[in-house]
Amino acid sequence: MECCIVAVRNLCVNSREHQEELHRCNGITPLLELLQADTKPQLLEYVAGALAKSCTLCEDNKATIRVQFGIEPLKWLLEDEKVTKESKRLIQHILLLLGEQ
Repeated sequence: MECCIVAVRNLCVNSREHQEELHRCNGITPLLELLQADTKPQLLEYVAGALAKSCTLCEDNKATIRVQFGIEPLKWLLEDEKVTKESKRLIQHILLLLGEQ
């Protein structure tokens, strides 16, 4: 699963087309389902990275994160001691992209 998430992240880097395609195929939803403190630390980093890259150029992906996951759960992850520094850095980047920091 980790390889697939990394591939999604890599496809989304600087590609509006791939970010929009991820939105069209509802690819944000399964990533959000893995965005939890009890997810394996490395997997959580990959998920946070993929979500961050998926919304750099796509407003629809940002809206999906806001509606399906919300801002508060992202902030709670920042406070959870089980979440690694790298995951927290990526989650902060997501919040920044969502206009929340």
